[in-house]
Amino acid sequence: MVISFGCSARRRPTWILALLLLILITMIRVHGQSSTSGFISLDCGYRNTSPYKDSVIRGIQLLSDVGFVEGGLTHQIAAEFMSGAVYESQKTLRSFPNGSRNCYTLPSTTGKKFLLRALFTYGDYDGLNRTVDGTLFLFGLHIGVNFWDTLNLTNMDPSNTLWKEVLTVAPGDSVSVCLINFGLGTPSVSALELRPLLDAMYPFVNTSVSVGYFRRIRFGEATNFITRYPVDPYDRFWEQWALNSYPWINLNTSSQVEILPGDDYFNVPMAIFQKATTLDTNYSSS
Repeated sequence: MVISFGCSARRRPTWILALLLLILITMIRVHGQSSTSGFISLDCGYRNTSPYKDSVIRGIQLLSDVGFVEGGLTHQIAAEFMSGAVYESQKTLRSFPNGSRNCYTLPSTTGKKFLLRALFTYGDYDGLNRTVDGTLFLFGLHIGVNFWDTLNLTNMDPSNTLWKEVLTVAPGDSVSVCLINFGLGTPSVSALELRPLLDAMYPFVNTSVSVGYFRRIRFGEATNFITRYPVDPYDRFWEQWALNSYPWINLNTSSQVEILPGDDYFNVPMAIFQKATTLDTNYSSS
């Protein structure tokens, strides 16, 4: 069984988002960074304290979450889901059956803008089939004392991986990521990832304004549903556009794509620009 990804966003018309993204692409320029300096990648529930590199996420070092959190229990997902895991971090998790609030502390730099992502694979680790037992399965996420999002695992395929992502600014030399127990299921987390961004990126993000993830879509042919580092040096997730069959036609080029002048607000990778999707001009819906 293959473990699949879902961003847990509310469903909205995909074509509207596609149009908005295409408009944005004409307004931005490309800029990159060359290393994983400042990246923090925690494999939650991983019991070996030695860092490792995932063969799929090339160049990114993962750490055990030991020392970043107090309490919680470590687990592995059910054996039947192991072979379907794309990343090693999907195979383990840490649950928090005790306490209403359990927090991770991640090092950061005061005033630094960054992307924070949390990934969740239930994987029936407790043998209770909790996501499909017909009852609500909810818990919360906070950054410090501030509400971030709610995880809703109700009626979710236990093999799926969901993620939550936010663009924010570090209030101090550390960031607290807290799981909140609503009494509607045991909170758990599979991975936590912090990625520093350039100060010029996302100028609307500041100490007073954080921006949650809705969708980040890439067009054209893609090998995997998720495109990330090293294609994107900031390790942002780019989801493959779902409508990938006729009358839609994939385009690609190896040439440098000329971008209209603008500010370096989004730093979209050139590899994303070099693939596109268009409607067959001979197609008629009538």
